[in-house]
Amino acid sequence: MTAAHALVALALAALPAAAAPCCDPASPFRQGEEMPAQNATCGTLPGWVDRAPQTDDRVSMAIEGRVTSAEADEVLAYLAMCEDAPVTVVCVTYLPLEHAKGDRLVLAGGYNRAEPGLVVLDPCLPFAPAQAG
Repeated sequence: MTAAHALVALALAALPAAAAPCCDPASPFRQGEEMPAQNATCGTLPGWVDRAPQTDDRVSMAIEGRVTSAEADEVLAYLAMCEDAPVTVVCVTYLPLEHAKGDRLVLAGGYNRAEPGLVVLDPCLPFAPAQAG
């Protein structure tokens, strides 16, 4: 191998591998700020977070269920779901707190797995699920 071939080989080896495409169409994840066609639930979330896209790009996620806690300070509101499940979701929103514990909502926002049992959606938009029929 010549020195030129060695340099080309080293340069190619340094290139990042092609990123896996984001995202499984059946998943609650979407690249950027898109909304998924399917929301996670407290029951499906643990399986999905183990298969979350591995990227530095923004990934959004949506989950549907009952709010288990709702708090606010002077600037932010925090809504949580699945606090009694293996993975808790906390929605950080910059809107006034208009929702309460027990409300059925969709929480959608920027996905961050803060720790094994905690997903933070920030920024996050809480809204009522679409009514069927």
